[in-house]
Amino acid sequence: MVREIQDNFDPALGFVQRSNVRLLRVAGSFNPRPKNLLNIQQMFHDFYYTRFTRLDKDAVESWSFYMTLVDWHFNLGDSMHALVDFNPRYERVFEPFEISPGVVVPPGEYRFTRFSSFPISTAAKRRLQGSLGFSWGNFWSGEAEEVRGSLTVKLPPWLTLTVEGNKTWARLPEGDFTATILSSRVDYSASPRLSVSTLVQYDNRSRNLGWQTRLRWTLQPGSDFLFAFNQGWIHEEDDLRFRPQDRKVSAKAQYTLRF
Repeated sequence: MVREIQDNFDPALGFVQRSNVRLLRVAGSFNPRPKNLLNIQQMFHDFYYTRFTRLDKDAVESWSFYMTLVDWHFNLGDSMHALVDFNPRYERVFEPFEISPGVVVPPGEYRFTRFSSFPISTAAKRRLQGSLGFSWGNFWSGEAEEVRGSLTVKLPPWLTLTVEGNKTWARLPEGDFTATILSSRVDYSASPRLSVSTLVQYDNRSRNLGWQTRLRWTLQPGSDFLFAFNQGWIHEEDDLRFRPQDRKVSAKAQYTLRF
């Protein structure tokens, strides 16, 4: 896949990972279904290569290679992903950037490899679903460990509640820091044609609290009305209060004609 996202692109109701880049992505997989082996339904062996080229500088900004050696999905619906996965990465920093308050990564080229181990996920069919994972290895100019987990409660057929957490402990020559991301999502389906999704997220590095609500109303297959509301707050340092930062409302309608 090749995709170009110019600097002036506005995603409106959605989002993009980066702008002012050309994206190249190559992927492959081998997914056998063994018989009578540890109650395994299917085994996945995947690899992904992703490269971003900066358009204004015509230079590679980053690339990443990810390979899954073990991804087992069991007949009960549970899964065990990545006994040990590895993820070599390359990042080119054109200007200094503050990765955490007081910790600045200088311009230059960085090559590092991340490893992940024992991410476990229970079956999506369960009313109570959870996942847990751990990763470690080089991180920019230093090292870091990361723990991530999620818990989902389903109240079919209308309501799904999810909470997620991600915590990173980083040690760089430029300084040490701990980064925490917490998020919560509520999905409500009033009917097959009307659904509302709300996401709330906070991270301690930027001290930003964000809220997004999206409503989707399907008039008929192929014809939809979408409404999105976004509100942001910033956590004042040494204060418990959150100050409103920005607010955005947008809407989109699409209609399909069939001949």
